[in-house]
Amino acid sequence: MMDFWNYLEKLSTSEKFPEEKVQLGLRKSTYMPNFRAHTSLSSIMDLSKEIKQGEAFLEKESKSLRYVFAYNLTYDLLLSLYEVSTFKGIFARIAMPLSKAESNHLQKILDKINEKNVEVRLIGLQNKQSNYKELLQPIFKMARRKGELIEADLFGNEARHIAIDLKTGLSYDVLLENRIYRPGELINTQSFDDFSKSALRLKLK
Repeated sequence: MMDFWNYLEKLSTSEKFPEEKVQLGLRKSTYMPNFRAHTSLSSIMDLSKEIKQGEAFLEKESKSLRYVFAYNLTYDLLLSLYEVSTFKGIFARIAMPLSKAESNHLQKILDKINEKNVEVRLIGLQNKQSNYKELLQPIFKMARRKGELIEADLFGNEARHIAIDLKTGLSYDVLLENRIYRPGELINTQSFDDFSKSALRLKLK
């Protein structure tokens, strides 16, 4: 399995880093014409838990829970750390740069991951986002110590609806209306300023 931390760190030093979509660990193939496999909302609804802005938690796969679902990721960032051997993961959805107290809180949650085989995924943000460094840099430092970066899907100009499978660790694009999206249908129309007015801080609990 390839670890993309070094490559992503190198990319992040470029001034052009936030100007276009970065996709690492996602590849097109004959059987997967898109970079990430699809799943319909109806097929995961009864077995999913939604992660909302400002939430961070640990969950484990069970008979009643298989997916963690992030709806409408735009300028926020979804962090996923998945323990391959235990079918559990830590998930955080970060919409604003972390304060010291929030960083300490998130670190305590991440410390619940102790296995060696941990898959890290980073998904979210939009092109030319002005606060991307403040969002990403502390997450790089904390998550890098915990596992290998096997997927980074950053920037772009579309909203994302993402499910993480607690049984396999894989990420899926969620089809909200159980059909393939039309060209341009997911383009994000909300400005960064409007997003910032309603963005939620990481909950300390």
